[in-house]
Amino acid sequence: MEPMSKTNHIKLGTPKELAYAENRYQNPASLVSIEGVRDPLAMSKFKIVSGEPSYISMADGYQITTILRTIAETFRQAASGKMPYITVAGKHGNPCGAAYDWDNPAKAIRKALTGDSVAVMGGEVVTNFAIDEGLADGLFTVPNDPDIGRKKWGLDLILAPSFSKEAIELLGKREKRRLIANKALLDPRPFPGLWERKSIGADMLVQRAPGFYLTPSEVVDWTNYVPALAMRGKPNITDFGTLIIAWACCWFASSNTVALAKDQMLIGLGCGQQDRIACVRLCLERANRAGHDPKDSLFASDAFFPYAKGNLSDLDKLIDRIGGLNAAAEDALAAETGDGKREALNYLSEISSLVSQSDRREGPELLIDAGCKGGVVPCDGQHKDEVKQLFADAGLSVAFLAPEHRGFRKHAG
Repeated sequence: MEPMSKTNHIKLGTPKELAYAENRYQNPASLVSIEGVRDPLAMSKFKIVSGEPSYISMADGYQITTILRTIAETFRQAASGKMPYITVAGKHGNPCGAAYDWDNPAKAIRKALTGDSVAVMGGEVVTNFAIDEGLADGLFTVPNDPDIGRKKWGLDLILAPSFSKEAIELLGKREKRRLIANKALLDPRPFPGLWERKSIGADMLVQRAPGFYLTPSEVVDWTNYVPALAMRGKPNITDFGTLIIAWACCWFASSNTVALAKDQMLIGLGCGQQDRIACVRLCLERANRAGHDPKDSLFASDAFFPYAKGNLSDLDKLIDRIGGLNAAAEDALAAETGDGKREALNYLSEISSLVSQSDRREGPELLIDAGCKGGVVPCDGQHKDEVKQLFADAGLSVAFLAPEHRGFRKHAG
């Protein structure tokens, strides 16, 4: 593939006015197509069925549609051209639910919406199947679940190949909900352009468009190889499909990101964090908040783990120091004087700080402690052999990808 020509010119189509900008003070907003890129799933090719799309609708709809296209193409390559029913739910363009089912589209919808039932409120959903009245009810009405705590999903945007008349009547009951359709979603294909462009003020960044898909042939090393995770043309094996969900959501969310998937659905996502430990902690926290058990789940990390284990070489000394401070605090409180109470508070503050220092587990340790059974991560970093060994010793089946296939996204635009 030749580098982008210095004489390459971008021709823009006629702007289409949108309901409002990202923030109202930024009005007006428009959708402008780039001529010459014949993408059947370009946002300008969607038909407005109901509502008035905004800048946010187009931006977030594009992001989750990209994830759906990625999942679909990965299944197409890994499962001999076969593709399941897929649903992706997002909030502000980051996935908060994603699922697939080989036989029942209603299950794909239900699992995607219950991935994070709190975050999906006011969010967006895309499917690769038409929406009839029955499926529309699944997108409209929350099942009888006291843990969710509301009766309607409250989605702002739904993208699908088509909507039946009855589906439009039901989903259109919410004021300002946007329904947009594109028949190309029935067979979603990758972005056909060679280049990806992002505006940064007066300038534009240009790079090759993403084109990497998670398939067994792309794995450079398996820790504790498991055939079910290395599926080759067998769509009835769910583990690799679950890994696809974790990988696609992780690779197309805001970096840094760690994702968890289980039973063919996304159950947790920790994205947009400055370090990988925070990604893992947030991911596990969100999974637990949504009522999911991370045990036996599969993880994805969009870049390597810099360390296998936290530095706990001085843990015994910390424990002894905490014990001494605790005894001193009790003695100070027993004195029942103002000075004693202040001294006790100082001791307790120091104990809290030391406890925090004693819990320096790294991302791999946290995932192992949570009960994950495997995952996928780029094979890179100074301590990659230690990370591999830790996962191997813990019995996790981990797919390691070539270093160039990390999943950094959304650094601009």
